[in-house]
Amino acid sequence: MNNRELQAYLRPILRWWWLIILSALLAAASAFVFVRLRPPVYISSGTVMVGTAIQERNPDTQQLSLTQGLAQTYVKIAQRPSIKESTKQALGMDWLPEYAVRIVPDSQLIEINVTDVDAQRAYAVATELINQLILLSPGGQERQQREVFIQEQLRKLEQGLRETEDEINRKQNDLSSALSARQIRQIEEQIGALQAKQTTLQGTYVGLLANTERGSTNTINVLDSPVVPLEPVNDRWYLLVLVAGI
Repeated sequence: MNNRELQAYLRPILRWWWLIILSALLAAASAFVFVRLRPPVYISSGTVMVGTAIQERNPDTQQLSLTQGLAQTYVKIAQRPSIKESTKQALGMDWLPEYAVRIVPDSQLIEINVTDVDAQRAYAVATELINQLILLSPGGQERQQREVFIQEQLRKLEQGLRETEDEINRKQNDLSSALSARQIRQIEEQIGALQAKQTTLQGTYVGLLANTERGSTNTINVLDSPVVPLEPVNDRWYLLVLVAGI
């Protein structure tokens, strides 16, 4: 390319440079006004775990692989129209904000992210989507209610075990200060009865613990519950303005 051809190419640019700059400024200014006028966007996120293999001391590789496959299935189910309709009906809504469901790579964890201009609505939708997945798992709501009942009974048994242990310790202290043979015999009988009660409580506790969902493969457990987002997401508005200018 000779100088004459180069000048022919540069002549329009040199002549209309002010129009090029003005166009870039107008585009950048329009983008700036657009990003500033649009409402802030919030994201509410929640994470669930498929199965309970990760809680085992020696998790089985085959079980981990199975739960990862189940997690992928649940991700696809969460995006089906039936789940969307169930969520809308549960919340009394005619539409749902944009949401994304993805599996954390190489794990049985599922993340649900709901994006909306209303922080409370994003939280409500994320919570209900998780609830709909739980209802689809084996047992659904019945399993949840059973788990709540068992956990409540376990708490009561734990309290009873602590109280019985404290009572045994008190009786043993009384035994050390007893003076007569009759008192010693009575306290020993009371300690024996308390120890028998303790053994019964321990057996009941172990039995209830075995009936929980620990070790189940096709179950969904909430790992991180959604929360109401307090701050909007950082949308990097300056990048949009820069791209518009360019």
